[in-house]
Amino acid sequence: AKGAAFDAGTAMVSCPTIASTDSPTSACSVWYDEDGNYEGFDMWPFNPDIVVVDTEVIAGAPVHTFVAGMGDALATWLEAEAVQKSRGLNFVGGHATMAALRLAELSFDIVMTHGLDARRDVASHRVTPSVEKVVEANVLLSGIGFESVGLACAHDVGNLLSNFHECHAKGLMHGHKVAFGILTQLCLDDEMDPSRRLAILDFEIALGLPVTFEDLGCESVPEERWREVGDICSAAGSLSSN
Repeated sequence: AKGAAFDAGTAMVSCPTIASTDSPTSACSVWYDEDGNYEGFDMWPFNPDIVVVDTEVIAGAPVHTFVAGMGDALATWLEAEAVQKSRGLNFVGGHATMAALRLAELSFDIVMTHGLDARRDVASHRVTPSVEKVVEANVLLSGIGFESVGLACAHDVGNLLSNFHECHAKGLMHGHKVAFGILTQLCLDDEMDPSRRLAILDFEIALGLPVTFEDLGCESVPEERWREVGDICSAAGSLSSN
């Protein structure tokens, strides 16, 4: 829809029926082939003109879509921290403002505080204050945050996992794979307090996000394929280079 609006020179209204990602707010389109393999992304010179979210519709969707959105939203602040530490740039070639950093951090805080309650309520298809807050974090705050601050290793790993047919067989969505990428990034961060790393791991487990190769369906993937992921992530120009 964003690409069509760009080509037509017209306005665009985004109306997501699941809160599985921050794409509805962002200026980004991610491209996949017909088999679901990641091919790349475009950043358009505009965001959607209007984003309309009906939380009753969101709460009526399968709970795993909502959980995926929380995986995506959790990454926003953790990647923002990594970008700041390395003096990386955002998607328009600039440094993040203090406002953007606070929105990214707010996204993380909301999910960590209200995520488990919201997951329980969406599983029962109920709209509650916790659900309202997490929908805002998943769709709005995360979307503004990531494109205003930048991305890092968590999304690099998450995007590359889309090319593993084993993940397709598990029915994993973008946010599930990004959540695994979060743990990869945290293991690479020598400055991360171990207690904080473990708290995030425990939270992902409680939400039902994938934290092991078995959870991804990748327990039999040979080491050579993981080395390919590492080589891509460590290459110049990758998101991880932030």
